[in-house]
Order: sequence, then C-alpha cells, then structure tokens
Amino acid sequence: MRGSRGYIAASEFIVAELRRYGLEDVRIDQLPADGKIFYGTQRSRPAWNTDFAELWEMRKTPQGLIRETRLGKLGCIASCACSG
Repeated sequence: MRGSRGYIAASEFIVAELRRYGLEDVRIDQLPADGKIFYGTQRSRPAWNTDFAELWEMRKTPQGLIRETRLGKLGCIASCACSG
C-alpha cells in the first residue's frame, strides 16, 4: 500500500541503489494523502499499516453470518492468498 512502512522502505532502498549506480538527482517526492484531496481524477488514499489480517468467505444462516472458509491471512506469502 502506498505510504505504508513497506512501501516507504522499498522507495528508500531504490533511491539508495540509484545513487550507488551514480545517479545524482534522485529523490522521493511526498504528497499529502488524507482521503479527501484529489490528484487528477483520483482521490488520495491515506497510508495504512497492519500487523494482522484475515480474509474470510462468509455464509448466511438463520442464526446470522458465519465464517465459512478462510481465503487468506497477512504474512503468509507476500501478495498471495493462502489457506490454513
């Protein structure tokens, strides 16, 4: 996610590598993102970080919604849903 801890760390790594390869005019530009400001036709999305998350398929029952199948969880495999 843009603005997250991982995104910022990756950006800083890329800038350092570009400088190591001899590029001098390299910088990270930061723009405000509060969920209200628009850039062109896109509303800015606030940065967010999370330490735990799961994605569940839900099933409707007479008693209400129940968790049916866990589709993924944070930290299992980057950019990939996993089971278990």
